[in-house]
Amino acid sequence: VDAVFADSQVAVQYRYTKAGSIPGAWKDIAANGTFSIPADAGDGTYNVQLRTADPCHTFDPADELESGAPVTRTVVLDTTPPQITITKPAPEGVTFDSDDFSAIEYTVTDAASGVDAATVKALFDGAAATHGQVLDMFLLAPGAHTVNVAAADNLGNATDTTRTFELHATIESLLNNIDRSCSEGLITKQGTCNSLSNQLSHAPLHAFVNHVEAQRGKSIDVATANRLIAFAQDLDARS
Repeated sequence: VDAVFADSQVAVQYRYTKAGSIPGAWKDIAANGTFSIPADAGDGTYNVQLRTADPCHTFDPADELESGAPVTRTVVLDTTPPQITITKPAPEGVTFDSDDFSAIEYTVTDAASGVDAATVKALFDGAAATHGQVLDMFLLAPGAHTVNVAAADNLGNATDTTRTFELHATIESLLNNIDRSCSEGLITKQGTCNSLSNQLSHAPLHAFVNHVEAQRGKSIDVATANRLIAFAQDLDARS
């Protein structure tokens, strides 16, 4: 004979078990009730089980009519944001010379829910940047620079990490900057190239700065002159 029971006569129990663990005790839950896996249970894969009983099929192991087989669902608890590793520039706090090159390179991984690719963003000194972007130190200002990478996983767990580096010129790197500027046509007169190199090798830095200032916008491209002056003044201040 089939029997029909009201919702109030149906009992529900649940339990959840982390993968690889021994199942715990069943817990009662009201019809249409809710439960959650606490965050401190630890990230991982869980088996969530539900079982029901009625006056004819109870949870008592001695009952001749067993309750129905549990319904099992597998879920993943993920409260951890992605792992971001900035591989270049490296290491943290590295100092580059004004003739060096580096790049912006990083990895973003999330073993649980996966990385939401749309959230992965990189910034260089606050401006949008891209993975693989070349950092040409001669085109930057002396001092501190930062690379920031942010990302979230597919559950919205977000994080970011920052890499800081320093940029300062040396006499050798400034000589290389002069050679490069001359070969690229940023300094248009060979005589200016020769005199600037000679000043860097034998004269005080302020004499070099004065010469660049005098030729700025003439035989030296303005932006190039400004960078050479900034590098030389920074070097002089640190000497």
